[in-house]
Amino acid sequence: QLCGIWSLTPEGRAAQQFLDSSAVMHVNKMWGLMLFTWLGAGGTLGQAFQQLMAVPEMSNYRCDDRQPLEVINYAKLCVEHLDGHARQFFGSDGRDKSQRLGKSAEGMLAAWHEAVPALTKAFGKGTSSFMAALGRLPKAGPLAQKEICSYLGVSTHFSYMAEEIPFGPGAEKGARLFLQLEDHFLDGAKALRKRLEDCMLQHFPGLRGKSDLGYLSVVDIEIFCCYGYTYCCKFIQKLRERLKRPFCKVPYDEALELAEGFTTPTGWVLHVNGRPALEIELPAFSCASESKKPRLSSSLFSLGEDWRRLEQGLGQGQKQKHACFKAVKELGRCTEQEILQKLQLYVDRQELDKPEQPLSKIWGYYRPKLLQEGFLVMTEP
Repeated sequence: QLCGIWSLTPEGRAAQQFLDSSAVMHVNKMWGLMLFTWLGAGGTLGQAFQQLMAVPEMSNYRCDDRQPLEVINYAKLCVEHLDGHARQFFGSDGRDKSQRLGKSAEGMLAAWHEAVPALTKAFGKGTSSFMAALGRLPKAGPLAQKEICSYLGVSTHFSYMAEEIPFGPGAEKGARLFLQLEDHFLDGAKALRKRLEDCMLQHFPGLRGKSDLGYLSVVDIEIFCCYGYTYCCKFIQKLRERLKRPFCKVPYDEALELAEGFTTPTGWVLHVNGRPALEIELPAFSCASESKKPRLSSSLFSLGEDWRRLEQGLGQGQKQKHACFKAVKELGRCTEQEILQKLQLYVDRQELDKPEQPLSKIWGYYRPKLLQEGFLVMTEP
């Protein structure tokens, strides 16, 4: 993680993959960005974010207060699965990991969820408008704003939005230590960017020629001033603990030998032979509304004797009922699973408006009516 370019880290790659899925910032992507930030770079190894994004009810933004609560309930379930170790669930190096499931943290995600439309609108107006909207984001201090900017900074499409990233306390200390800056850290980082990049290319010539726009962004500098300061301080602290004479000079080789087996600071994923050493299996995510899915019958359905009367009598206000009937008509003798697949096909073709309820509930509502009215018959397989 001290490679110098934020987009090359596991967290940076995960953010880039998500943000670069399209060149348009819409409410779904903005909601995903809020989730990615709240989870701390998507959670440990990005697993939580991946599971949430795999569920359409969560990846698609809804103006529904229950949506952020679903995320919080899922996080609580995962932390319980991890024996209460919140630090193993949330990613990044935030010190507030253990507090993110408290009542104030729940209010944070709910407030961010509510602000998604306004943030998306401000994003479309440019950097200054978006940064002003971030400044008004409820329960989001400078560190949260910095995190959001840092993820935008790795995107091919939206990196320009991160040029005004605020320097956090850790980055300010790192800038003083490594760059000898005392104030105006963002302006100083911009002024030093070319010199830092030339130094990197000198030590890593393989990077040369890969981009006409340069390699180093102000996000890279801010992130690694913070990372470098945190890592060096923790390294020095642990090294001193192993030394009998903590303030004496130590030969380089001896220091390396003493550092053998050091664990990484909080939020750093230990890699062994290029692979993450920490592998945590999280429970699969499902929305509460989808957790009690109806058991599908193995019976077979076919048209009743009076099906023509139904086809003639259905009006425009009964599109869902007609779709259930039409599915059986086209399939012939069929199972409930096949009917649901056919209904989904109608939705995908835009022959049927996407209902607010799951298709299984739509079918479950009209099935007894169609059977009772004699338009469908059900037989055992």
